[in-house]
Amino acid sequence: MEEAGFAKVNSSGSARWIRIVLVIFLMYTISYFDRTNIGLALPSIRRDLGIDAAHAGLVGGIFFWGYVITFLAGGWLVSRYGARRVVMVSLICWGAAAMATGLVRNFEELLAVRLVLGVAEGPVWAAASSLTAAWFVRAERGKAFGLWVISSPLGALLAGPVSGFLLAHHDWRVMMVVEGLPAWIWAVVWWSTIPKSIHSARWLSEEQKRGLTRALAEEQASFEGVTSHSGIRRVISLRATWFLAGGFSLINLVVYGFMLWLPTSIAASQKLGPEAVGLLSALPWAACIVGILVATRSSDRHQERRLHAGVPILVAGLLLLIAANVPPASLALRMTLFTAMGFFLEMFLPLIFTYVTELLPAADAIVGTALIGAIGNLVGGFIGPVLVGLLSGKGSDFQLAFSVLACCGLTGGVLILCARPHREEVGEAVVAR
Repeated sequence: MEEAGFAKVNSSGSARWIRIVLVIFLMYTISYFDRTNIGLALPSIRRDLGIDAAHAGLVGGIFFWGYVITFLAGGWLVSRYGARRVVMVSLICWGAAAMATGLVRNFEELLAVRLVLGVAEGPVWAAASSLTAAWFVRAERGKAFGLWVISSPLGALLAGPVSGFLLAHHDWRVMMVVEGLPAWIWAVVWWSTIPKSIHSARWLSEEQKRGLTRALAEEQASFEGVTSHSGIRRVISLRATWFLAGGFSLINLVVYGFMLWLPTSIAASQKLGPEAVGLLSALPWAACIVGILVATRSSDRHQERRLHAGVPILVAGLLLLIAANVPPASLALRMTLFTAMGFFLEMFLPLIFTYVTELLPAADAIVGTALIGAIGNLVGGFIGPVLVGLLSGKGSDFQLAFSVLACCGLTGGVLILCARPHREEVGEAVVAR
């Protein structure tokens, strides 16, 4: 039955991948660009506003206090107003906050605008995840998630050279305004491109619409009778939820701590200009894109998520631990290890949320995504930048800070591997994965 349904869904050809995945991909690239570009600007911001490393870490982390509020509310917002409308409002609001960053006059205003940026971007993940689950069946969902999640490292990759160029020829204020503007432009594209529902998609034939709707309905029907709980009760009763939330928190701590402080660590070890620092900072994220493509392709082929997410994190943590203890003068070796680490670092990201959509029916998966994402982003996204800022002055060239991050990553990988639900919680078919 599943293979027949998948064949019917495939008759829609490349339309869904272009009209849904590509549009989400570009939207989320803009989102990630606006939240990460501050890493390259931090040395200039610290000089102009007179803030120390600990306060700079707070600037990087405060985003996630706002982010987690609306991330948690994202499932409710999407259920009530629809993913299309939620993302539209988010694009307008975060574009305004991103550009306002270039107008701040002191540390307090910088904190406030970064907090607002987090609030504006918070619902986007739940909205994008909901759209993906609503347009793609289980057999193709890992690839669909993976393709738009590539926007995460791509945003970090582009932020390096583009922000470096703007910093070299203008200043960080101009950089923030210029890089915030695309969110407003894409709001128009988003509203005119994303359909309200499968049945309103003019680029699908009636037969294709019926086939896709039927395949998704059959998939959801397989969850009936799994448990008497529903909604938040079902999500919190699932032990895998808490392993995934713990693992995601620790891995996010590594991702955001490393992302924010990598440019500063490169600049501290060698006297390089902003363009050179930006290009070097982009290397791990270029490798990250390749890694996500490899992992999601393999995961869909084997219909397995947990091992594909957990094992690469263990490798990434080990590589980061080795790189952290390489002498600062050996920049080439260090960047080689950082780049190799980048290949494995975000393989987990699309797969754990794909896993959630396979553990839970659609309505509960939105709740699970919001809960796991909120915990992971608050703990990892806030503590990571602050922790590295506090530890950056201890040890040689971020040695202690990056070593601590590596240990967090190793622990996070173990937790992801432990996220195996019991048969009575989700059914025998899911446990087999």
